Amino acid sequence: MGLGRKKKLVVLGGGMGTLSAIYAITSKDRWRADFESITVYEETWRLGGKGASGRNPDACFRSEEHGLHIWLGFYDNALELIQDCYKKLDPSHGHRWQDWTQAFTPLDAVQLLEKGFGGRPTEYKFPPRGGQASLGAIPSILGAARLLSTSGTTTFSQDFQEEFATKAGPSIGARITRIDQHTADLERKGELHREQWKELRDDLDYTLWEFNRREQQLLRGKSADVFQMWVLMNLSLSLLFGIVRDRIYARGFEVIERLEWSRWMHRNRATRRVLASAPVRACYDLIFGYVNGWANARCVGAGTGTYCLLRMVFGYRNHFAYQLNAGMGEVVFSPLYHVLRDRGVEFKFFHKVTNILPDRTGTAVDSIQLQCIRRVKGDREYLPLFNVKNLQCWPTQPFEDQLEPLPKTCAEDRVSLQYGDDFHDVILGIPPPALDQITEELQAVNAQWRDMTDKLRTTATLSAHLWMTASTTSLGWPDQSTLFGAYEKPLDTIWDADSLIEFEDFPADNCPKAIMYLCGVMADGEDPRTTAKEWIKTRADGAWSNVRNPTKPEFDWRMLYDPQDRPDEKRLDWQAIHINDEGAARYVQSRPGTARYRLRSDQSGLENLWLAGDWTKTALNAGCMEAAIMSGQRAARGVSGYSEISVIGEADRPILPTGPLDAIRQVFDGLDDAIGEIDALGAVLALPNADVTTMLPDNLEIVPHPNSPSGLHPVGVLFAHHWNVRPARAPEWLGRGYNEVAIAVPFVRPRHSNDAQLFTYLPILLLDSPGFTALGALGFGLNKKICSVTNGGGYRQAQTVFRQVPLLTFDTRAAGQARPASEFPNLDLARDIFSLPVLTRHFGNWRRLNMAFDFAAAWVTPVAGQLSVENVFLDGFRRQQVQLANINHDPFSAFAFRCGWSLT
Repeated sequence: MGLGRKKKLVVLGGGMGTLSAIYAITSKDRWRADFESITVYEETWRLGGKGASGRNPDACFRSEEHGLHIWLGFYDNALELIQDCYKKLDPSHGHRWQDWTQAFTPLDAVQLLEKGFGGRPTEYKFPPRGGQASLGAIPSILGAARLLSTSGTTTFSQDFQEEFATKAGPSIGARITRIDQHTADLERKGELHREQWKELRDDLDYTLWEFNRREQQLLRGKSADVFQMWVLMNLSLSLLFGIVRDRIYARGFEVIERLEWSRWMHRNRATRRVLASAPVRACYDLIFGYVNGWANARCVGAGTGTYCLLRMVFGYRNHFAYQLNAGMGEVVFSPLYHVLRDRGVEFKFFHKVTNILPDRTGTAVDSIQLQCIRRVKGDREYLPLFNVKNLQCWPTQPFEDQLEPLPKTCAEDRVSLQYGDDFHDVILGIPPPALDQITEELQAVNAQWRDMTDKLRTTATLSAHLWMTASTTSLGWPDQSTLFGAYEKPLDTIWDADSLIEFEDFPADNCPKAIMYLCGVMADGEDPRTTAKEWIKTRADGAWSNVRNPTKPEFDWRMLYDPQDRPDEKRLDWQAIHINDEGAARYVQSRPGTARYRLRSDQSGLENLWLAGDWTKTALNAGCMEAAIMSGQRAARGVSGYSEISVIGEADRPILPTGPLDAIRQVFDGLDDAIGEIDALGAVLALPNADVTTMLPDNLEIVPHPNSPSGLHPVGVLFAHHWNVRPARAPEWLGRGYNEVAIAVPFVRPRHSNDAQLFTYLPILLLDSPGFTALGALGFGLNKKICSVTNGGGYRQAQTVFRQVPLLTFDTRAAGQARPASEFPNLDLARDIFSLPVLTRHFGNWRRLNMAFDFAAAWVTPVAGQLSVENVFLDGFRRQQVQLANINHDPFSAFAFRCGWSLT
């Protein structure tokens, strides 16, 4: 494709992964200048994939969907997308809700069934909190585990604490205090001395051993509330022990991904009683983590299970979860459809992908084969929505009045899209195992595709939506409960969906009093209605205590709503019961050792094919709405080149290599990674564009920054003392220190480049260490020079080595108190300058370095004073004296800060 030519983008599949991708692209104002067209091909008559729902006009317009849909509070990307979507939704479309808070209701507690306590559910409360609380890097997750392990000790009942202190001995309290201190140090530094690490590991080991040794005597005769606290203590300490023992804080969660999660926890002292507890079972139920639906065949990778649990408990934003006030279709996918259609995205329903063909070289998609299943009358646009109770809804069946009569398959129904004529790039959102039949040619030339389609495992799921004749209170539903989990299989998760009644169209004199959504994993080959009927007959009374027939010991079938008022079990025929067991409807599991076979959005192996869906490799590696959107946004960034498309949490979890060669490459690529700590004076200057240009090589150019004064460009100056500098995999005692002056020209790119990625270029770095000077020049291609340094707090000066001629001087004084970096909005420009990838010239080739300062943990002190350039040691950085403003008042100013850093 020639320069300046617009792209034609084809999107295959209408699930959340692909929709979030095109939403991210079309949210940028310049997308119309870069894309000629964006066309979505969807096999069915509605959008949403596994999240699709429909209204049934033959059953009082009730909502029917694949399962139970609750959005967890750590779904940062999903929540940001839906909030923005509602803001962009045109009121003229007639959608009932114009704000997302009307469509979602916070959920701050769940009920879990703890076996062995008379079938009584236990409530787990999660306090609301303001703002975004997403976890960042692994050390922060370690801090979350530490928080749980220590806070649990304060929530035991008083008599239990006293009994445990008497029987276990006072040393336990001292050990927990020491555990807290060591893990706090580990969270802050990323490493411990050898003796500290051994002490932390031994303290955790002993504490867990002592807890577990006395489990029976301490829990005998105790209440479910005490057992709940015991489970949380044992579970959290076991997770922390495993994180420390396997050095996950340094190596990443993938080092344990090949292990089954329960086995890994048991290896780290979690007792079998704890592993059988409700919180652990609920985690498995959440991601359908069982082989073929068997309750005793758990199958979740330890890295995925641990990471997702910590994100769920500690990473939620504002509320633990959100329940949808109507079906997923009208709450999520109708607004998305309207916004995207208004932006110019074209939707072609009833188009089934039959083949994706690579070109002769196997490096790009050459053609896409589709079959048109139904044709719209007059070749008009199919309009998929209709209005129910002022909500834009999808039907459970297509609108036949818009369609031609169902024809026999013929050649005219086949559609072939060709590269160049019909598309340039493709976003693929069709998940395994449906991919197997349409990518045979790709699998033949690409081993990664073969592994993905062969080795990722899926499971069928069962959903049962029950409309009831009695209220939740009359049914005996737990008080104040909306979500009930860890129940009996196969329908182990139950949601009180009463809020949906208002938006369904039942007769006023014959309306159901409650709706219950149930779901769970399902064994292949079973009949869904037979299985649901058996569950209702034998297990429903554990969820609803008042559903027994008063005259005979069985479920009272009169509790099921039926407009036809059929007798006994026949009332089940009116309920919505469905098994999701075919093709794309199956759930992709997170089995041990299979994350390595997932492909990232940009890892298809074909230069014009991007992947989007919860089956791809993300930080989560588990099937959920958030993973699908993370994948879609990454695909959007790749296909568009819009580097500003961000994925929250993308860097939380290291990516597992996909094969032996990638693993070897990852080892060698990491050998020159470095970490350290910095105490620095920094300044952001605004210099004339002409002066800044002279600092750059001929093949780099500056890109104007929107917040810079006209004709001026930002330049960063950093006068730093580094210490604890060492290879990332080396122990702390190898750390060394040096002083450095860095000049940074940000917002540059190679000339004539269409890449949206911007870089920082470092024209020169002055160091007082010959060793680090040589390492930086030879190892990284940095233009490092030796100098002499005077380092005196607010006064810092770089001089020539032999004659001590001054080169650069900072003369500053504090202009305020040190505060967290987040409290300085004017620091954003400096953060951008020192966070962009660094471009260096290394052995004749450009090399990209990522120098990441931990500004999130930095403390910043405003300073004021003067910067003096006293010698023409760099073209363009002429002799001058610059008065430095206060960072509180101006982004072009000075500041002091301390934090850690890493170089990759």
